[in-house]
Amino acid sequence: MNTSTPAADHYRQVLDRSCSRLAGADLPWMNKLRGSAMERFAARGFPTRRDEDWKNTDVTALGAGRFASCLPVVPPVASAYPEIQDAHRLVFVDGGFVSAAERTQPLPEGVVLTTLAQALVDDPVGIARWLAKRPERGEHAFFDLNTALMQDGMVLRVPAGVVLEHPVHLVTVSTGGERASWLRHIVILEEGAAVELVEDHITVALFDGPDLSDSVLSISLADEAELLHSRLQRAGKQSHQLGMIHVEQGARSVYHLQALSLGGALGRTELRVAQRGPEAETQLAGLSLGLDTQVQDFFTFVDHLAPGGASEQAIRAVLAGSARAVFNGRVRVARDAQGIDANQSSRALLLSEDAVANARPQLEIYADDVKCTHGSTVGQVDDEALFYLRQRGLSAQQGRRLLLEAFTAELVELFPEGDVREHVQAAVARWLRVALEGRR
Repeated sequence: MNTSTPAADHYRQVLDRSCSRLAGADLPWMNKLRGSAMERFAARGFPTRRDEDWKNTDVTALGAGRFASCLPVVPPVASAYPEIQDAHRLVFVDGGFVSAAERTQPLPEGVVLTTLAQALVDDPVGIARWLAKRPERGEHAFFDLNTALMQDGMVLRVPAGVVLEHPVHLVTVSTGGERASWLRHIVILEEGAAVELVEDHITVALFDGPDLSDSVLSISLADEAELLHSRLQRAGKQSHQLGMIHVEQGARSVYHLQALSLGGALGRTELRVAQRGPEAETQLAGLSLGLDTQVQDFFTFVDHLAPGGASEQAIRAVLAGSARAVFNGRVRVARDAQGIDANQSSRALLLSEDAVANARPQLEIYADDVKCTHGSTVGQVDDEALFYLRQRGLSAQQGRRLLLEAFTAELVELFPEGDVREHVQAAVARWLRVALEGRR
């Protein structure tokens, strides 16, 4: 098979030029892992709309881009970084760790919170299995590129029974200029451990041109572990944000993801969950806000492999201009996974005739005793509700804003109270001002 395409040649050169500066560069097995992933990428190529999981999301522009890593990092000023009170904060700019922006609180005994580069020095054998692990389904070019070019990342390990008092705040900054961020994060919660994790993806446009953030977050939840995970994507106009989240859940473990996706040329949050233990609980709340020609894509696959589990997915989108929102949600229930309760809900509001929302909820059920539902609606602001508000003295614009605030608040209120929810509320308010009033 001929694997000498322009994209393959470019990214091989990126790997050759930057290999000595990537995490674990002195480990032979890491270099072998990178090389194998690069060859898989070269053979597979970028996804096309013929690929079922990418049917409604076009990444042609990314295939034509020539993004590079390990360029000199220009840290933005400290005020550019989001703040969460008392959080343990790690900041990566264009894939490089910025130690000067790190904020740490005292950690309980046995907790490990470090960079991937440092973890490969401290415990290369322990970390190897996590980096070599590939998704059982849905592997694609962006995962391969991440494996080949991962610059750094976060490693968090929490011992059994330990509850972190303060959130872990993971900040990823993109700066433009065809710079790329390939980060690999690992979160391991042992039995009964509990953590709040906040991911912040932002753009500080220091250079002209698009940028790429291609991250993979691998999460392992042992029996009765709990992870409250918030993911905030607030990107610039030319940013491309692709976040892959792979979760394995033990018995009675709890995983909640609240995700906000706005800004950027493309934002894709891809969540794949394997409930391997009985009575596991998974919850996803995703809010997409799109302007102009932006694309916001939520892809989910929840695999119920053990009995008594539950999953709840609620996706909301508000779109203006020619923006597009995509929800491709799949739930699979294995033959022995009896007593599953799984629900999917997708709702979209279109503020213009050119906006498009694509929803494709899917159920694949092999068990007999299950309760699985899904529903999807796409529409415009309710004229009757708007008329009711205007009868009470509100202008048409005030009425529309009030209805949109109520529509988005349903998911905004699922974010943790405090700084995280306030950040989300402020971002949604700014977006509504632009969408309804045209003021940026």
